[in-house]
Amino acid sequence: NRHQRNRYFGISSTSMAAILAGFEVGMYNSVGYVAQAVGLECTDASKSAFLCSLAVVIVPMVDFLAGKPLQRKQILGAAMAVG
Repeated sequence: NRHQRNRYFGISSTSMAAILAGFEVGMYNSVGYVAQAVGLECTDASKSAFLCSLAVVIVPMVDFLAGKPLQRKQILGAAMAVG
């Protein structure tokens, strides 16, 4: 059976995998928010804004290192964020 039921929650194993993956992503997101809030307390607003905007540059670069090709709009966005 493609959608076997989980014996604890009565939901399919596919749905359980999606729930667990969502929980994992949510935990990473929460840690990021807490780290950002702590960082805002420790530095001034201009440095904080610069560091937060670096995500525009860093995320496409990490994708590229993971083997995904860069799109033109990502390169343009990174250039605008740095320049």
